[in-house]
Amino acid sequence: MKDIDLSPLTDEIPALAFNMFRDWNKKALPNEKIHIKNELLLVEDLKAAFRSAIVAIRKKELERTPPGWDVGFIIGFISGSMGVKWYNEYIARNSEQYKILSAVKALSSYFEIKKIELLKVDQLYEHYLKADSNLIIENIEIDKQLFPDDEGRYNDLIEETSANGIVDTILNNIALEQIAQILKDGKNTPNVPVDAYLSNELIEAVLRLNVYNQGG
Repeated sequence: MKDIDLSPLTDEIPALAFNMFRDWNKKALPNEKIHIKNELLLVEDLKAAFRSAIVAIRKKELERTPPGWDVGFIIGFISGSMGVKWYNEYIARNSEQYKILSAVKALSSYFEIKKIELLKVDQLYEHYLKADSNLIIENIEIDKQLFPDDEGRYNDLIEETSANGIVDTILNNIALEQIAQILKDGKNTPNVPVDAYLSNELIEAVLRLNVYNQGG
């Protein structure tokens, strides 16, 4: 596959990336400014999204599409993919769900090294479950549960007790719950306003270099 040439964007792409991110920030978090370490990574994000869009459009039968479809495809592809990328990086990572997920990962990593400690924690789990209770609890393990997603399909969000024990399974299930919530929240995050800054002329110039004149 021919290398992707983004040279028509060389001078414009830094300003494009910064402006897109600024406007996306205002829409995604109207009352909060996102502070980042390295603005140059925004430029790399835009380049990566553009390259992926070119790879995707090369697979289309463009001769069967109406005029202008290719430009619309590029705009939509970049807008959606960068919206997902920036949500995951700049919103999800600062959410309570991600903090819980990180804590769970820390515990899981610790118990992976200290397996004997995990056995002790399982014993404590059973103790606290049954202590000071008049209820006879026969099943102390985790039962598998099915939950419907937004489209009514059922997924195994809660998994049953694994070979690693009960507490490890609970930690994994907590992680799954946080990931599911992060993904759900991400569906409500706006796309990046690509069409407000990336002109049709620039997109067409990149398409001519990378799609219509590939030289076989």
